[in-house]
Order: sequence, then structure tokens, then C-alpha cells
Amino acid sequence: MLSQWHKKFGQSKLVFVKPEPKLTKLSYAGSFRKGGVNIIGFGRGELGIGEDVRMASLSLSKQEIDHCIPRLPLRLGTRQKDTSIIHFETKVPLYNVNLIFLPNYEMIRLAAMSGNDILERRYNVACWQWELPKFPKGLELSINLVDEIWSSTTYTAEAMRASTGKSVLVMPMAVKLPELSRDYTRAEFNLPEQAFVFLTVLDGNSSIIRKNPLATVNAFQQAFPPGMSGVHLLLKTTNIDNASSPDWGEILLRCRNDCRITLISETLSREQVIGLQSVCDCFVSLHRAEGFGRNIAEAMLLGKPVIVSDFSGNTDFTNDSTAFMVSGKTIPVRQGQYPFAEGQHWFDVDITVAVDMMHLCVDNAAERASRAAAGQAFVATQYSPETVGWNYVSRLNALKELGKVT
Repeated sequence: MLSQWHKKFGQSKLVFVKPEPKLTKLSYAGSFRKGGVNIIGFGRGELGIGEDVRMASLSLSKQEIDHCIPRLPLRLGTRQKDTSIIHFETKVPLYNVNLIFLPNYEMIRLAAMSGNDILERRYNVACWQWELPKFPKGLELSINLVDEIWSSTTYTAEAMRASTGKSVLVMPMAVKLPELSRDYTRAEFNLPEQAFVFLTVLDGNSSIIRKNPLATVNAFQQAFPPGMSGVHLLLKTTNIDNASSPDWGEILLRCRNDCRITLISETLSREQVIGLQSVCDCFVSLHRAEGFGRNIAEAMLLGKPVIVSDFSGNTDFTNDSTAFMVSGKTIPVRQGQYPFAEGQHWFDVDITVAVDMMHLCVDNAAERASRAAAGQAFVATQYSPETVGWNYVSRLNALKELGKVT
């Protein structure tokens, strides 16, 4: 069916659209070698799902598992200049197992655009990211395209299990920092040398409402009223020009009226982003929901304290020992706030708790150091490429013993 038709996504429904004839003539089947893995995703993409591909490649390499990253007939609306794993790229898939690091809807589009050649006759493992507590209604077709699901967190696994009887395993993704070519300084990011600097990160192509930076700004200004010196808040943003959100307009107004809040709104290289994190004192994410929370985990691996929402994927590695947790309540996702969000809920932080956590982090150096060290140790051991690669190998070997792959 998908070799003849594909689905075009509107805001509220799916419409069947016949593909252009030239697409059906392309062949992406490649070969079906045993003992290796095709990583399906955007390996050059400078965004979260691109880093997922790169970390999967590194994890497989640590266990000496052959793999490739085949060319996909899909476009990506963000910069693709990370060539760190270009040597694994191939024109077509080479192996009989796919690890798929694409969103559900992109996977359906992939099946249509490739004539289903990339997925057909292979064992397909969906390594999906999803930020809400229920599987996205309307994307059930994607489940039919896969054999099992690897979820990066307990939170996403629970969402998937409620919608399928297929195997859903919690398989954490690797977190690894690039080696910095030099020491970075605050001066190159126009940050004050003596202030305690909080950092929050968001991508306009993801969701400003979900990342909830206004809550961070509110907490910062309530904790440290305008005019109080010695503290600073930096918002690192990308793709924000295309974002339309009342919250963002309010944030820009706050920035104009408070010189202690600044923005960096350009696309930085992977190394530059880590360099920026390295010169800040604390990472803050008062998100409404996270499927995984890679930015949080990377800050922890850097040895930075983190102030985070006590909800969703990050709670697999953040707790009162490893982070400064901010409680709150669940609220419905309103219409238009997030794709496929009908009947869903997410999190609204308690700003007064966030204020308390900011004060505790700034004022209590011993507590700050203790939680940062515990967080760094936990991420370094449980999310290392070696550990994650071993998890992958163990499951692939189990599938061989069950006769599901050869």
C-alpha cells in the first residue's frame, strides 16, 4: 500500500496523496547483509534527532558492530553541517536490521518516498522520540511499519506501550561530549565575568511553549529582582525567527528591560554549544515535557548543576540527589499548542519552587557541588557509549536467539 500511496499531514487530519511517478522509480533497497545495522536518520542534522544518530553510531562502534547511515529521500528544515560520521554514510542500506531515529510522521513519509524499499524485508526497530504521555493519535500506521520499539526513557516507553502489543524496551541513548579544541571564555559570548550565569536552551523548530522559557525568565526575575547584581540569565536560541508565540514577545520585552538577561540567537557548532555550556554556572529547563532531555544530560556530564522540571523523560536521570527538582502540576495541552496533542497533558512548574531552587543553587556552594558531582557520575556511567552499545548488542543477540533476525 505504501509503495503506491503516502500520507500528507494537515493540522487535524491525514489525507491520502498519490506520489509523483518519479519517486516510485527510485530504489533504496540496497543489500541485506547479516551482522550489521542500518541507522536511519539525519546524521548531519544539527538538532536533537541528528545527535541521536551520531550517538547511536558511536555506541555501536564501541562494541565493534558494523553499521551504515544510508541516504534518505527526505529533506530537513535545519542546518546539516555536522560531518563527524560522514564516513559511515552509504547510498543505500547495507544490512537487514534498521535502527530508526526519525519521528513517527517522518517514518511514514520515508516509507512513501522510498516505495517502502528501506523498511521492507528488514527487522525495523523504532527509536522514537515523543514528548507527551500518550502515543500521537492519528499516527498508528507508523506502529504497523515496525517490529519493536526502543524508547530512550521510561516516560516514552509507557506512552508507546499503551498503544501497541509489540515489544517496547527502555533503551537509553548515549550522552558524550566532544573534545574541545580550546578553552572557551565568557568574553566571547559577552557574558559578565563575575556573575552567576544561568543558561537555558531552546529551538524554535521544536516548541517554545513546550520548552517554556518564559517560566525560567519569571523565576529568575522573582528570585533576583531587577537591579540586583551578581546574577545573569542567558537564553541560547536557534530557529527562533520562524516561531510565533506570545511568550516569545514577552521574553523579548523582558530582555530589553533587564540588562541581566541576554540572548544568543544564532546557530553554533556542536563544539561551540558545549563551550558555551562550559562557561555557565547552571543549566535550567523548566519544560512542560521532554522525551529525553539531552541538553540537561550534557550539562550534567559537564559537571554543571541543573534546575529542571520534575516531569517526563529527564526523571530517569534527574532526582533530588543529582539535580535541583522543580515540582508543579499537570495541565491539559490546549488546542494548537503542540502537534497531535488532543486529549494530552503536560507540566506546569511551580514558580515559587523554581525561585527556591535558584536561590539554593546560588547560595549553597556545597549543595550545588554535591548534586552536580552526583549527576555527572550517573550520566557518565549509565549513558556512556560503552554502556549503551552493550545494551544494543545484548538486545540484537537476543533477537538472533529468538530467530527474529539472522
